[in-house]
Amino acid sequence: MQSPNIKCIIAGGEINITTASIRGITTNNFLKSYYFDKAFVGISGFSKEAGFNTPDLLEAEKKRIVCKNSGKAYIVADSSKSGKSTLCKVLDLEQATLICDKVTDVVEATAEYIIAE
Repeated sequence: MQSPNIKCIIAGGEINITTASIRGITTNNFLKSYYFDKAFVGISGFSKEAGFNTPDLLEAEKKRIVCKNSGKAYIVADSSKSGKSTLCKVLDLEQATLICDKVTDVVEATAEYIIAE
């Protein structure tokens, strides 16, 4: 981060101490102004019924904005999250490429996936 060739921009908002994540209306408004070539987003669960999901409403909206404003969205989740449904749907399984550690029936239900062993 100390290189003069690297510019670091930080979104404002509320800090969730548990997840070390910045979130909230201020964060969302900030992110709506940016476009990303690629987005790598962590997720709490993914299932055929609930798609890619998270238990936190503010996190869900932030993740939706980032994925929508990206040329390509990747969801990063290990296979222990497969079949899990939490409170808030972020995206349908067809809306992003899943990066997972192994194939499950839910992984196969996604439009695109990459197995990272």
